[in-house]
Amino acid sequence: MTSEYPSILVLEYGIDHAGEMKIQTDIVEPDIALFTTLSPSHLEGFPSVQAYYDEKNQLLSRKQKHTFAIGNRDDRHQASFDCQMWYGEKESDIIFSDIQEYCDRTEAQIQKTNNIIHLQTPILGQHHIWLISGAICVALQLNISLSDISRTLLEIHLPDGRGNVLRGISESLIIDGTYNGGFDPIVAGVHMAQRLAQKDDKKLIAILGDMRELGSEETARHRELWNTLRQCVDVQYIFVGKVSQTVIAPMLSQAEGKHVSFFLDAREAGKYAHHSLLSSDKKSLVFAKGSQNTIYLEEAIREIVLPEELIKLVRQDTMYMEKKQAFWKTIVR
Repeated sequence: MTSEYPSILVLEYGIDHAGEMKIQTDIVEPDIALFTTLSPSHLEGFPSVQAYYDEKNQLLSRKQKHTFAIGNRDDRHQASFDCQMWYGEKESDIIFSDIQEYCDRTEAQIQKTNNIIHLQTPILGQHHIWLISGAICVALQLNISLSDISRTLLEIHLPDGRGNVLRGISESLIIDGTYNGGFDPIVAGVHMAQRLAQKDDKKLIAILGDMRELGSEETARHRELWNTLRQCVDVQYIFVGKVSQTVIAPMLSQAEGKHVSFFLDAREAGKYAHHSLLSSDKKSLVFAKGSQNTIYLEEAIREIVLPEELIKLVRQDTMYMEKKQAFWKTIVR
């Protein structure tokens, strides 16, 4: 082992078929396991939703090491997990208060025992504060101080397409979550964007892509998505993808149909959003999130960002552009 080898490895134990977690833990058993929200977003390789959750729990099947597990108390699917530390809004070993949301940052007070500090981060939304608290639990277990944690969160750089804010035409702001998206992140993101838009008196446009890799749950999850999102008032929805068009469109009431549009091609959705931004009598906030395969929401964002922001779009290399071109040729107009 060389001196350059890191002392701490951060590994993602992702799964998309039965038996995959055992393969990963056979290679490396973690010293610390952090469970985020278990959103069923890769179900095609599992016989049931419960089998997916059970597979996640295999991360705690200890062999050589005693894994220190950190669980999300807000996630009912983790109720049976054997965790030594918990985080979340409902109950947490880390206490947050006075959470304030802005279009460029989130602020809060954080407390661990008698130690209280102010936190500020470019990661947007109070829903992310609860996820950050999970990361803070890991850091504390590694003996990193709250002050060092706070400083790091202030300086953190968001990867492209992971919720960073871009400047758009007509003085719009775009929350770019185009890298991927599942049910919980989409719903939480729309709710956050709605609060931000109302706070700053902006028009809200939500560009949302199909949720992919849901297997037999695909139709039910998209129906659930719209039944949740239709509660959000004063939102213009632009959906991209065949599933949304097939499942959600028939669910619309006559009034809802005036504010909801469907496209198979993200580029066409972007052109429609471009027109909406130019014709609006108010400044706009745009929230974009959707799955990857065949959705490619970054190409919708391309139509509305300022030229100097184009460099921040995801999936712009030759391989992905060729995949996009091949997909677009299959769309029946």
